[in-house]
Amino acid sequence: MNKQVLQLRFKDINGKQHTISITNPKAGLTESTVKKVMEDIAASGLFVKDGVALYATIDGASYVDTTTTKVFEA
Repeated sequence: MNKQVLQLRFKDINGKQHTISITNPKAGLTESTVKKVMEDIAASGLFVKDGVALYATIDGASYVDTTTTKVFEA
């Protein structure tokens, strides 16, 4: 079984990396489209934990494909 995820990587105000993973993303999104959405998320300031903005700056985005191979089922 194959699965694709779009990972949006950000850094918080302390430089620690945080990721938003989107399952079953639309294929073929352009860099400018993804970057604009990420910039909007960073600018929103909605994601704060203990006074730290978790998605303060954008760090990159990747489509990640995984393949699961069953060994056995019970």
